[in-house]
Amino acid sequence: MADNNLFNNSPDKFNGNFHQFLLEQYRIYVEMADRNIERRNKTSTFFLTANSFLLSALGIFSEFGVNSQANILWLYIAAVGGVAFAITWFFVSRSYRQLSSAKFHIINELEKELPSSPFTKEWKDLDYGKNWKTYTKLTRIEICVPSTFVGLYIALGIVSYLV
Repeated sequence: MADNNLFNNSPDKFNGNFHQFLLEQYRIYVEMADRNIERRNKTSTFFLTANSFLLSALGIFSEFGVNSQANILWLYIAAVGGVAFAITWFFVSRSYRQLSSAKFHIINELEKELPSSPFTKEWKDLDYGKNWKTYTKLTRIEICVPSTFVGLYIALGIVSYLV
């Protein structure tokens, strides 16, 4: 049997129905992993939309009077807030990545007790994400986006400060 911390009971306690129960739990757990990915995508869409809106608004705002000290101060404050928002996005993405990794580790452990192991085989075929030519992990790409926004906000803050 796979990981001892994963299974609470021995198969003989299920009157021959162990694999039926296991398959049902596996199905539900894979569905939960899929929902986690869906929430992750919606969260990324929210952060991308909010950051794009903020940068667009700041760009439009800066066209209408960047000369006054009050406007420059607000641009600077918005840039600092934007950096904080983008850093939050980075950590939220990281948290989802960690949760997904744990879920797929458990799925791989469950598959050890099932007739086939499609997720385990897929991950092996993708060289466990170690070779970017075979497979580039989405989280590596996701992290680039908030980092880009941090750079844009820092540039905006510097320009606001220098003006």
